[in-house]
Amino acid sequence: MDHSEIKERLFDYYDGELPSAERTLIKLHLHDCGECRRQLELWAQTATALLQPLRAGSTDYFVQNVMRRVRLFVQRDEGRRWESFVRWALPALALSAGAFAVLFLYTMWPGEGSANSELLGEAGTAVTASWNATTAGDDPLTLAMLREER
Repeated sequence: MDHSEIKERLFDYYDGELPSAERTLIKLHLHDCGECRRQLELWAQTATALLQPLRAGSTDYFVQNVMRRVRLFVQRDEGRRWESFVRWALPALALSAGAFAVLFLYTMWPGEGSANSELLGEAGTAVTASWNATTAGDDPLTLAMLREER
């Protein structure tokens, strides 16, 4: 093996993933090559610093502190349940009331093609005409259009 091949296999050597014959060749090369030896030492330091699992012991103080915060959070939220309900319920109620009002006005509004005129038949046409006459005012164009409809 030449220098570049050994350099590529250094990490495998460090992890112990090479057959014994290759390990021996790399070990001999490391004895003679300072560059590869430095790279292996740097990798060993990096692996030690980064690849070791962190050890965090749970102390009684830590557990008590977390549980205290949980209790405070629950106590603080108990009084706000009604507020959170009102926060979403009032806008939802207003939206549904508005939708109902629009639907109600749409069905009750007199005019051709409305649901109300279909139910009333001829009487609906008369209601529509009288509605249009009262809303027309003195506008000559509207009055002329109403006369044509009759």
